[in-house]
Amino acid sequence: MGEHLLQSKLPMSKLPSEKEALWRAQRELREEAAGNYDTAFEHLDRYGKEYMRLNEGSHAWTTVDKDGSFESFFISFKVRASEASAKERARKQNTESSG
Repeated sequence: MGEHLLQSKLPMSKLPSEKEALWRAQRELREEAAGNYDTAFEHLDRYGKEYMRLNEGSHAWTTVDKDGSFESFFISFKVRASEASAKERARKQNTESSG
């Protein structure tokens, strides 16, 4: 896997140095294995929408610059009242049993 990445895509007169070729091959192998950043950032918007669907009351959004390039991803967690009440009851039980 990846042997084709070591072959230069440049004309013979503009061959990169060995260091540049290895760096490029490493970057391309990493992208091949884990996906590239552009693809990952495209998934953030969908991830945020799914998060809000599953966690009612929470917020998530992605901001981009004028060119449409990623700037930031924001997520705000909202604890549900039933979850907060259960945690409070458990905390009270722990303090009563230890005290």
